[in-house]
Amino acid sequence: MVPAEVVIGGMVAGPNPVSRPAGPVNFYRTGKQIKVGVLTVYDPSGNVVNRVQVSDPAAVVTNSRRWIGSWNLRDSRGRLVAEGTYLVRGVVRGRDGVSERVSVVLGVR
Repeated sequence: MVPAEVVIGGMVAGPNPVSRPAGPVNFYRTGKQIKVGVLTVYDPSGNVVNRVQVSDPAAVVTNSRRWIGSWNLRDSRGRLVAEGTYLVRGVVRGRDGVSERVSVVLGVR
């Protein structure tokens, strides 16, 4: 089971783990605002499952977290993913123009 709060590079996912019937999973950024970014979802074998565009121009802020996007737990062909552990990582660019790498481990059950 993946811990509920795995923060790597200023990003969290919730709920984590996420139940496939309940989906989607939301991604939140801690710290500074971002302008744009892309997250790539990898399966346990390292294969690309899907990509998620993220941004927070009008982000809802709760508990110092900004909602930046969500993933519907489907692969790039629209099929629901299998249960397992997924790595979500990417690069986001802040309003200051500086790019940062972010990542989070996500459990899907």
